Amino acid sequence: FGKLIEYKASMNTKDYALESASIKKLANYLGIDNLYLMAKTHEYKAKTGDSVYVIDHFKEYEDEIMKSIQIIKDYTE
Repeated sequence: FGKLIEYKASMNTKDYALESASIKKLANYLGIDNLYLMAKTHEYKAKTGDSVYVIDHFKEYEDEIMKSIQIIKDYTE
């Protein structure tokens, strides 16, 4: 997740899209639908260079990632 923040800060949309694709694949595998959809959208927006969308919606994406991490932690403990 740290790399995603780094890529957003530097507006490295190519690697941001790749990192979002990885999150999308993992979320799909784990059945975390909301995170899957958000990651898919962020991947697409980064690929198309829509940095305004990435910046404007990053907080909700971050919150969903953190929520999903907590769910996984709770489940595996």
